[in-house]
Amino acid sequence: MTNEGLVKEQRTFLWGTASATSKPSFLCHDDKMPLSSYEICEWLCSLPRKFGKANFIGFSISYDVTQILGGLPYEKAWQIVKQLPFSENENPTALKPNRWKVFWDKFAISHVPRQYFSIGILRDPDHPYKRDKDGKVKYPRQIDYEPGTLITIDDVFGFYQSPFVKAAERRTCGRSRTGDYQGRQGEAR
Repeated sequence: MTNEGLVKEQRTFLWGTASATSKPSFLCHDDKMPLSSYEICEWLCSLPRKFGKANFIGFSISYDVTQILGGLPYEKAWQIVKQLPFSENENPTALKPNRWKVFWDKFAISHVPRQYFSIGILRDPDHPYKRDKDGKVKYPRQIDYEPGTLITIDDVFGFYQSPFVKAAERRTCGRSRTGDYQGRQGEAR
């Protein structure tokens, strides 16, 4: 007996973000076609310019990151997940994982499960590190991003340790529909 045909492919069709002071931003296709990893990466990198200096957060983003990694070459996804060079896959040397960036196409990507996902567009994918006037890589090495394209999304699930609905209910406890706190004790004194 095999599992063939039992696992359905899952695709992502809609991504969105919002803030308290701006209109929501969505990524989707009008023809309801699934989104590619490349499209999602480009859209994510456009958000810092749209929202400015914002703290980007997600709630339990592991599934979302998996949707992005699913469209990357296997070797790149493996490096991001394991935080090791792909050579460790075949010939382990007991290297310890580090939070390095993996270069894919024009992007630099890193991910630490249940902590954050970070991505930015490289100014020059053939030369991903900042260089001095003589063209030599500066040390310590710093990635040379296009300005305004680096985004880090912090996963806040670890802070709440509960399903999203329960966390949201706890955060709105004591607020009216307009967002004002009810029963202010200080005003009565």
